[in-house]
Amino acid sequence: MTITKVDTPVVLSNNLSMLREEISKYVDTVTVEAESGKVCVEGSRATLAHHGPRSGRRCPCLHGNSELEVLRRENRIDVVGISHVDLDTVGGVMSVFGIKPEDTDFAREFWYVAGMVDTEGPHHIESFLYKTRNSTMLRKAFHAYWAFSQSEKGRIFPLRSGQPIDVREEIQDHFDVINSLLQKENLWAEHRDFEFEYPESWSKMSSMKLIQEGEVWAKAQADLDRESFKDDMGSVVLRVSDKFVNHMYDSYESYDPYEGVVNFNPKEKKITISLGNPIGGVSCIEVAQKAWGEGAGGHDGIAGSPRGQEMTFEQAENIAEEFNLAISKTKPKCNFM
Repeated sequence: MTITKVDTPVVLSNNLSMLREEISKYVDTVTVEAESGKVCVEGSRATLAHHGPRSGRRCPCLHGNSELEVLRRENRIDVVGISHVDLDTVGGVMSVFGIKPEDTDFAREFWYVAGMVDTEGPHHIESFLYKTRNSTMLRKAFHAYWAFSQSEKGRIFPLRSGQPIDVREEIQDHFDVINSLLQKENLWAEHRDFEFEYPESWSKMSSMKLIQEGEVWAKAQADLDRESFKDDMGSVVLRVSDKFVNHMYDSYESYDPYEGVVNFNPKEKKITISLGNPIGGVSCIEVAQKAWGEGAGGHDGIAGSPRGQEMTFEQAENIAEEFNLAISKTKPKCNFM
């Protein structure tokens, strides 16, 4: 499949009121992951979301190309609204435009793992890969995509002001990278080298070069564990990093994995809390909303501070203490006689 350049606006804003107002200027609208907390901006024609009020629905990246074929055929998609950019969002937007690679076993397994990672957390990726037939090359594909998405070219963030922006050109690079990674399954399976056809907007790299970038990224994750570690709060580790670290429950500082992670992002001034595994009686979204109100978004396994609201390190310390307390209350008490 060759990815055609997308001409439809893809509007990004983490201010859902402003996003709703912006896409209301169009008649036929679709939204993908346009949600935060208990609020979801719905499209007039279709809404792809699975958190908050739409909890329990399919991940956007698991939607098929054929599902909105009628709208595309009748030219009834004027704009796509999104609140953030991650792999689930990108996959969902690709399905809206009918350009998501999905016809091979390798691609289907990739999207299965992507959906599970979005729902359960990236720290569980190995357990999901274990259930696939192509775990080795899928792991390389995820590392390669994450390396790109965290590169200067691949990072796409909403404006701090919440002002909606059209990111159709920026997200096109993600489409092209994913398309390259999920094509030519037989060549991946045989570990042959082949040329990825990257757009001029990024750079032309061989498959081995992209794989090497992914391997460098994986090593950097180990270094990030050491660099981001801030404090041992008991069952919770407090981290400080402008990179995603809420999958880092294992740490060089602790023999046993932590049950929760709290990260303060000093660049974006936001806080993310997460659980490594479900704990009865503990919900990340409830802990977050108790501290910061209903603007906090997420679900039981991972939640973040309200989009667009600047947070401080002191607030991260406070939520880490509350989070650790919530976890400790679920543990049996030991009575020493």
